[in-house]
Amino acid sequence: NLEYNLLGSSAQFKRSTEILREFIAFKPEQAFSVKVLGDVPNQNIHGEPQPEMVIVTHPNFLSQANELAQLHLENSGLQTLVLTNQQVYNEFSSGNADVAAIRNMMRMFYNRAISEVEMPRYLLLFGDGSYNNKSSKSSNTNFVLTYQSENSSHTVNSFVSDDFFGLLDENEGEATGLLDLGIGRIPSSTVAEANLAVKKIRQYLDPSSQGGWHNQISFIGDDGDGNLHMNQSDQLARFVEENYPKYNIEKIYFDAYPMVTTSQGARYPDVTNAINNRANQGTLIMNYIGHANARWLAHEKVLMINDIQSWRNFDRLPLFVTATCEFSRFDDFSYKSAGEHSLFSSQGGSIGLVSTSRVVYANPNFALNRNFFQYVFAERDDYVEGETDKYYRLGDVLRLAKIATGSSINKRNFLLLGDPALRLHYPEVDLAVSEMNGKPITVELDTIKALQKIEIKGVVNGARFADDFFGEAEITLFDKVKNITTLSNRGGTPFEYKTRENTIYKGRSSVVDGVFSSTFIIPKDIMYSYGRGRFSLFASSGIFSGSGYFEDFIVGGITENIGSDVEGPSIEVYLNDKKFVSGGITDSNPKLLVHLSDSSGINTTGVGIGHDLTATITGPMEMNYVLNDYYVSEVDSYQGGKVEYQLSDLETGSYKLSVKAWDVYNNSSETGIEFTVKADTEFSLSHVLNYPNPFTESTGFYFEHNQPFEDFDVSIQVFSPSGKLVKTIEYLFPGTGSYRVGPIYWDGLDDFGDRIGRGVYFYKLKVRLSNGKTAQSYQKLVILK
Repeated sequence: NLEYNLLGSSAQFKRSTEILREFIAFKPEQAFSVKVLGDVPNQNIHGEPQPEMVIVTHPNFLSQANELAQLHLENSGLQTLVLTNQQVYNEFSSGNADVAAIRNMMRMFYNRAISEVEMPRYLLLFGDGSYNNKSSKSSNTNFVLTYQSENSSHTVNSFVSDDFFGLLDENEGEATGLLDLGIGRIPSSTVAEANLAVKKIRQYLDPSSQGGWHNQISFIGDDGDGNLHMNQSDQLARFVEENYPKYNIEKIYFDAYPMVTTSQGARYPDVTNAINNRANQGTLIMNYIGHANARWLAHEKVLMINDIQSWRNFDRLPLFVTATCEFSRFDDFSYKSAGEHSLFSSQGGSIGLVSTSRVVYANPNFALNRNFFQYVFAERDDYVEGETDKYYRLGDVLRLAKIATGSSINKRNFLLLGDPALRLHYPEVDLAVSEMNGKPITVELDTIKALQKIEIKGVVNGARFADDFFGEAEITLFDKVKNITTLSNRGGTPFEYKTRENTIYKGRSSVVDGVFSSTFIIPKDIMYSYGRGRFSLFASSGIFSGSGYFEDFIVGGITENIGSDVEGPSIEVYLNDKKFVSGGITDSNPKLLVHLSDSSGINTTGVGIGHDLTATITGPMEMNYVLNDYYVSEVDSYQGGKVEYQLSDLETGSYKLSVKAWDVYNNSSETGIEFTVKADTEFSLSHVLNYPNPFTESTGFYFEHNQPFEDFDVSIQVFSPSGKLVKTIEYLFPGTGSYRVGPIYWDGLDDFGDRIGRGVYFYKLKVRLSNGKTAQSYQKLVILK
């Protein structure tokens, strides 16, 4: 306070001004008063040791953030510091919610590192964000603040970017600079979503998720803009084929499929089916180039939110890469984007997305997409032989791709929705074919011909694993490369590309002491022209996994020594599990299970006209499915196997389903079942019965229901003919995905342990779901003495 003289409306005072000073005049009675809001717990982020990863989370998700940090510590030794956003604000922005506080904290760790080992590497923002950081409305999802561009109203030049938190050098900020951190965001707005995100990561890291789908990369190309997007997709596919040939490439290019004109516009239903089928089968990376918005892919709506929600691939989660507009606009709290639905789908979806939050341009999209594939399969620059982390984590892949892409603002709209410290499934060991039909592969091999019996042997390479690798191998034989010319659905020039789309055989073999073998008969239906085939190999020991391929052999022609087989395959058809009986009920997304056996093996090549393994559904909806790619042989046998195929979006009503299969000699069989689809919102029971009935000593109760993933209580009350309650049976069942329950055994004793007399009794079976819905049925049983 300075002493002053008040002269009218002027105040006079003296103060030396050897330095620049600022003076403020105010009336004390009009000054704001200080309010005590509460205590601030002691904290000292500045005193924390250098972390490898920092998780900044909203307090609602602190438990899940700590669980994820512990998971990474146990899985790879990653040292993680977990902080709430308020803790960061307390120490770096005087307690005020300020987006710069998070960046300033990361810059502190960055600046004080004295070596590369001490550098922070990853930042995970655990909580949804909003374009409105200031709104306090309950509907606003600003759990962890976002950085919005200064120009926030321009359709193209605006951006929301978590890159801001990783631009840590001097004179860097907003859209300027090179990323120093791998950054990701889990945009959870509820505890349930946070739990699900961590559950997915735990499942992804679990060895039970290992499978041949790790060898699969899928490229999806839109048909617009003069074949631009198909051409760009094919460039990426060829890059992977040439540089990382272990991977099997699937190409889903719109114009290769028939376009259907509807009252709502052009549609590609077969493209939708191909995408959904691939998601359910599993693919390591699903890459899309083309048009989109926050609710669907492409003008033809080839992938919508309901499609994503129908995926049942929880143990086969892909990384979804979308070089397209705003598919993952996470910061608009008025709706949830398709990308977010993919991340938080409870039955599957994706493990993460490299996706966009705003409108973007095609050519810079492709530049970043191309650079992504430059790094996603590349070995780390600082990798030392013998280390386990040979490949980059997701945060590193996107960071390096952005650095390589230049200074375009376009790249700031790409973000990682997911865990930046997650590493994709990469093989730890190499597999190789060592012999074919008794000949080592180092000599000239005989041509593989139709109806020829083949035996191949393979080995696990590498001194660490060669003799102590025990597990299971997946062996896939592909036919020759085909030249495809698209249909030119929109006029103009068709697009031409090459692909391997015909599978000759897919089987499984035991791996013992690092050695595996497989015997099978080549189907009659192959392309008889001569060309190079391909063996794709995958193996898992439950701890380690490996992959490999072999192409130095010729496929074509037909053998002269043809065996004899005139009987078709044996077929068993179920829905969801083997407890299903024909006439049962299901929800709108049942899984089709087909068990097949034949002395010669099953034909799944897809070459012979009318010789596909198919399923046909008739009823309220009529559909045909080709199941060739879904057949997998039994372990160590080519004479039996199964199909698992996810049906989706069936309308309510009664259906008939028939399956037709061919053996390798082109003998066919067909069988079918009937089923009823009940609305998912309607809880219902069917096929309530007890067996045996009548009975003397004991019986079992059975029923079907249409809510397979809900936990439920079962109560069975048995009444005498006069209505007296004589027995109550109660059980708690977890939601295992099965639609059929039973047997629930009863020994014929009443609640006091006495034997019930002969006669006709009635029982009420009541089921109560965890969400409170109930359904019940009354039936009768007969006891004989």
